[in-house]
Amino acid sequence: MRNILDLPQEILERIFSHLIISSIHPSIPVFRSPFEARELGCLRLVCRAWADWIYVHHLYRTKRFGSASRSLAFIEHLKSRSAILPRAKCQCILVINLWPFRHPPHQSVPLPEDAMTMKILVKLLELFSDTILMLGLDMLQAFTLPRETIQAIARIPNLCDLHLDVQELYDDQGSTDSDDSTGSSISMELINPACFHSLIMQLQGLKSLDLAVRFSVPCVCHNLGACYPAITYLNVNVDHMGSDLFLAISIALKPSLKFLAFDECVGDNVGDLLPVYETLRETLEGLQVPNDECLAPLLHLSFPKLRVFGIWEPPNFDLLRQVFFAQSPIQIIAIGLAHRTTQLDTTFKLDSLSHLTRLKRFGFMHAEPDYEPPPVCLNACKAHRLRFFILSTAYWLDFSCLESYLDQKFFP
Repeated sequence: MRNILDLPQEILERIFSHLIISSIHPSIPVFRSPFEARELGCLRLVCRAWADWIYVHHLYRTKRFGSASRSLAFIEHLKSRSAILPRAKCQCILVINLWPFRHPPHQSVPLPEDAMTMKILVKLLELFSDTILMLGLDMLQAFTLPRETIQAIARIPNLCDLHLDVQELYDDQGSTDSDDSTGSSISMELINPACFHSLIMQLQGLKSLDLAVRFSVPCVCHNLGACYPAITYLNVNVDHMGSDLFLAISIALKPSLKFLAFDECVGDNVGDLLPVYETLRETLEGLQVPNDECLAPLLHLSFPKLRVFGIWEPPNFDLLRQVFFAQSPIQIIAIGLAHRTTQLDTTFKLDSLSHLTRLKRFGFMHAEPDYEPPPVCLNACKAHRLRFFILSTAYWLDFSCLESYLDQKFFP
């Protein structure tokens, strides 16, 4: 009598994908939940074939490193395995607590215990260079990359998704080590401002870029499109990067950029968004903003190719009557419900969506599993023949994949 062990490998892959991938990301999960780890452990006990197959394809599919000693032990463990045993594949690597300098910071600034170093990072990249698709680097104090690290990243042939972030270190007085111009062990001479440009120039297969760091690009950024990779998705933390760099990278990536998402933009930075909007308005197909405050600079503009619009917080729905919404061919609107207490603005009425003549789908993302939408929302979708959707907190989507994911998951 045949059983599940006799199923073809491609069928088993589909079964495993439903059993062990709990946080949905269309391409690469950024983290693995405890539930997924437990399921993996149980499934490996079924038989040797499953154990080997899960080891190769799923056990280290996504991995986070933040401890130097544990990372070195992990590297030695994999290197000590016999060459005839299956070799694990890692598609997604996130490195946190990454100290980018050779020397430790000033004594008054506590360096996290067992921080990662660039040498360890290079060893990890060399170990999985042929399987890595996504790389995340969360550095301490400053963004800078030595030449050896840039070369190691450039040797990853299939890298398509890069995340760069910085966490500042503070002393007892609340200032950063780099603020101390007299006693700081971090000199500005140690920071390579052109490292971002050097890195991106060598990553011609890159498609997605997530930035929360400061860097420099050449002054003539209009001509960079020919030498930069054809990046289609850009996610920016404007407050960390600064509006000047936001504009510079937008100009540089304009020839290929289709989807733009940004967050953490408050105060004076909001007014500086207009040049970015004006630069990209003719080519953007998807836009995601944090709140309606960031909508103010673009409400008088039309985006002739914009199909997908997302916003992290429910906006004032009276804004839907403005030029941006009325004259842009928006087909999907996704409203974020990041907090359980988030409520729809009372400005949402039965006719709030009537001015969006191209709209086909309206819904919510990051909602709690038990979230029930207001009846007026469902009635408005029904009245205008719109397909309604809810993506709960169990689903984490790269915004650029929202349209294709809805096509596949909800509306085949």
